[in-house]
Amino acid sequence: MHIKEKHLQLLPTLQNALLAVAVFCYWMWIAPHLLFFRESMQLFLWTEDYLSERLAVPGGFAQYLGECIVQLFLNPAIGAGCYALMAVMTKIISARLLSSVITDKVRWSWLTLLPPLVLWYITTVPTIPMTVPVALLLTITLMAILPDNPRSSMWLTIVLVPAGYWLLGPAIVLLPLYHLRFLHRAQRFHIVTVVLGTLLLLAGSVVAQQSRRGLSAPHARPRHRLPLGS
Repeated sequence: MHIKEKHLQLLPTLQNALLAVAVFCYWMWIAPHLLFFRESMQLFLWTEDYLSERLAVPGGFAQYLGECIVQLFLNPAIGAGCYALMAVMTKIISARLLSSVITDKVRWSWLTLLPPLVLWYITTVPTIPMTVPVALLLTITLMAILPDNPRSSMWLTIVLVPAGYWLLGPAIVLLPLYHLRFLHRAQRFHIVTVVLGTLLLLAGSVVAQQSRRGLSAPHARPRHRLPLGS
């Protein structure tokens, strides 16, 4: 029995490792063309004017940071590493959020795979800008640092939501949603409201960001033409 519990304790670590390897291998060897496509379809400038232009609109900081990360995609290994790191960070933060909802977080650790898998899918759609996964990752990070005291958490959320909307965009609506955990004490109600509500607002933020800025998707991998006479 003790050995079984010890193995269960290692389950989250094993999940993190497998997730990192899977994401890295996917971007490194299966879809590196999407990394090159994203990098080639945007212009990023290291100037104060460019930063000011981004910060002048809601979600501008997440957009600026996302575009900055995309500059690294010229190197497939670095791009794949960035995506793998984002996936693991999302899972670890999701585990932190889950621990505030249920007590047996080890047995329910498979739930923490849902957010990184959703983000993984989002990053495979070229029409969705890098702003979306960056904004969502930063938002759940803010959710993780909220205090456990309901009153303190509420006041901090009131301060963070306006600033977060301007910096991160629509994804910040996940922050007040997290307060549903204080409404009732039943574990099942917590799980249903947090998971389903998060997925619904996640989809809403994706639609909002996609309508703001779109990219034309490649239909196939680019192929090199052979020179005539070869």
